[in-house]
Amino acid sequence: MILEPQAVIDDSATQPNPKFFVLAGFVSSAARWAEFSDEWQSALDLEPKFDYFKMYEANLLVEQFSRDRGWTDALRDDRVIALTRIIKKHALLRLHASIRFADFEKLIASIPVPQRKSVSDHPYIYLFTKLICAMAVRSTIFDINEPCDFIFDEQEGISDEIFRQWSDFKQTVLRVSRSDLPRFIGERPIFRDDKCFKPLQAADLFANQYRNYLELNSGRITVPPNRVLRQILPIRSINHDSTVKELEDLRSYLLEFKGALLEKYPAAELFGFAETPRERRLIRKRHKRQSKKPSSASSKKGRPS
Repeated sequence: MILEPQAVIDDSATQPNPKFFVLAGFVSSAARWAEFSDEWQSALDLEPKFDYFKMYEANLLVEQFSRDRGWTDALRDDRVIALTRIIKKHALLRLHASIRFADFEKLIASIPVPQRKSVSDHPYIYLFTKLICAMAVRSTIFDINEPCDFIFDEQEGISDEIFRQWSDFKQTVLRVSRSDLPRFIGERPIFRDDKCFKPLQAADLFANQYRNYLELNSGRITVPPNRVLRQILPIRSINHDSTVKELEDLRSYLLEFKGALLEKYPAAELFGFAETPRERRLIRKRHKRQSKKPSSASSKKGRPS
């Protein structure tokens, strides 16, 4: 039985043209995460030393893993395997959720909405809710009989939006659930700096490795997991890989909702998906400023408040 379960989750996406977006990490007890952190720090302190672990730095031999600090391909590979063994020793479950960026943008982000937000423009919040619900639904299979608290890597902008919507999310789960699902959803998630909170560095390692595996297998050739991922995959898992059918169903629901909205507010102005990330950020900032104005002003303009 896992007491005081804590899930640590990080995200991964290749930039500037991402194919997949992944949220991934591990579940263990609070006590085991404390033991994990001590062992992880000991591995960081081995020569060559580094202050924190990020998988992309290890992959490219840059920053903490730069050759100027004494790193080589062989030393890097040995250290990553050593870190992976620490994960395997302390993690009781692995979690992951994934989605194709192109599918999300085509089927969900393309829908014009009155306000552009992170939830409409980026798959993070969508996978965030999927992962939390998947954990709540399946946790008893793995002898977890209490709510699991989630700790995510810091996300500027997205975390604020999640905080504002958390109460609505919990109420929605209570309203639509026909089981005891709500009691397995923990407190509002925490966002921490992965450079300081060592369990998130383990989540970073897995998220990067799993996203890379998905990208390598997005064509016709099947590529087996590398030796790092082979160490992690035997850990029992809860996962959710989004399908096109799932997104098509969500799109149908959102279009019905938009139709009902336009019937109520026929003069409402709708905004489509901007072409570039910069344009999308600017539109979200503008709408965020507008949403802070009194709702009566929005209603006078014929927009939903």
